[in-house]
Amino acid sequence: MPISANGGPWTDSGSALKTVTVVPVTAGDLLVLSFQSSSATALSTSVSGGGVTTWIAATGYLDTGLSQLNEIWWGVVTTTGSAVTTVTNSSATGFNRLHAREWAGVASWAVLAASPVTPTSGGSSTGTGTAVSYPSLTGSGLYIGTSESVFGGMTGGSTSGFTYDNNNSHQEVAWNTAAVNAAPASVQTNTGDYEAIAALFGSTGVVAGPAYTASMSSMLWSAARRCCELPRYQGRAVAGTLVAFPGLREKTEDGDL
Repeated sequence: MPISANGGPWTDSGSALKTVTVVPVTAGDLLVLSFQSSSATALSTSVSGGGVTTWIAATGYLDTGLSQLNEIWWGVVTTTGSAVTTVTNSSATGFNRLHAREWAGVASWAVLAASPVTPTSGGSSTGTGTAVSYPSLTGSGLYIGTSESVFGGMTGGSTSGFTYDNNNSHQEVAWNTAAVNAAPASVQTNTGDYEAIAALFGSTGVVAGPAYTASMSSMLWSAARRCCELPRYQGRAVAGTLVAFPGLREKTEDGDL
């Protein structure tokens, strides 16, 4: 099932604002929140609400020189319906912007790549100028990048496959549900500083297959003896995912190992 937007965007902005109301529609979907502040001295410590039990910081960057904060948080929807999402950051006293979207199409969500790899602080911006460059992420999946323009004027980009959401002209979210080794670009109407971060979402892990019964194991062994040697692995690759078969054991001519 391809990844698709399933709700939102839900946005809000205001002085020292740290909440946005969302309306997730499907349990198990991914909810991604972008939070930005024009004046902050620390990274956010947590996010709560929004129909999500556990929020995780995917990436973030605090420009300590300009006090500009840009973060991406994510979680899996456990409760549907209208809910308030709250960011905890007492230092974010400036003009804040929040953007959230719901995504469907993956059974078990994970962050596949991010830039920065973890939320971090630094003394300089991502760049300056009218051309805005988002981070390049290796891999395929749902790419979500957020840029924060210090002076505003974000107007979107034209990178193929990408959609650009704009909030209050200072906050832009660039996304692509089927990105492959992506590095989108955008434009702002001034030559000032900007902060750009990104995360790639998708699915990883082991998917359990059907457990083998004693009779199924016996049938497999008999077939292997007639044909060829029994494979020495206990699973098989299906569309890039390891499928494990609980209960399958290797056997020899003398019996079970």
